Amino acid sequence: PYEIFETKDPYQFIRIVQVKGEDIKDIDYSVLLPPLRPTSTFTSSIQDARGDVPFDFIDIVGARVEVKGEEVAAEIELANIPEEFTFNRAPGRALEYGWSISFDIDGDPTTGNSEWAYGAEYELAVQHWVMPYREGEKAKILVGSLLDNTEKVVSRAEFDQKYNRWKFMPLSPALAEVKGNTLRISGKIPGLNPKTRWRAHTYYYQTSKTFKPGFWTFGDSAPDDGSVPLKWPVLSKERPSGRSLY
Repeated sequence: PYEIFETKDPYQFIRIVQVKGEDIKDIDYSVLLPPLRPTSTFTSSIQDARGDVPFDFIDIVGARVEVKGEEVAAEIELANIPEEFTFNRAPGRALEYGWSISFDIDGDPTTGNSEWAYGAEYELAVQHWVMPYREGEKAKILVGSLLDNTEKVVSRAEFDQKYNRWKFMPLSPALAEVKGNTLRISGKIPGLNPKTRWRAHTYYYQTSKTFKPGFWTFGDSAPDDGSVPLKWPVLSKERPSGRSLY
């Protein structure tokens, strides 16, 4: 009384029940199985111009994303990572340093954090927020390596109704390490699929009196505008193991 049809999309399969004698438009999409995922690791990378921002430690020269299932390892190659950073010079409660890879899961820049992250729903980040103990006080100046005084997080985009803006909120811890001038951040990003796109971004709240008087923010992105696809590998049209279409 029925026939099974596979969709043309190799990443998902739909059980279609067609009763004999009825038109194809009346098919019942009764079961939608989740996307197939590659079992092996695959990578996507991008290069960026050197010297397009005034600070080496936020100057992206290349970025790479390595994916296996939902486990992601992202690398940001910088022009230079110094041995020491000075933290808590920015005023008030502010993001002072940031290095991140953001993921637009559905590939739609109008959803997710559509204000400045090109529609990203998740990000892997290493960042430092200046957080004084009390409002109006200055935070204690700290000196250390990039990893010493930074948070390593997987964050999810949320819309703040109170302030009418998008922001990333910590979801789970991430791992980070520095090798030479490359920062590697690892964590779990849910929902990755063939439509997913990504981009690398850095941020610095500059307080130097010699470069520019006052307070200024700088950042670099790769690509400079928009995002790039994950370059999902081509999969064979095999049904997911252990799942029945009946």
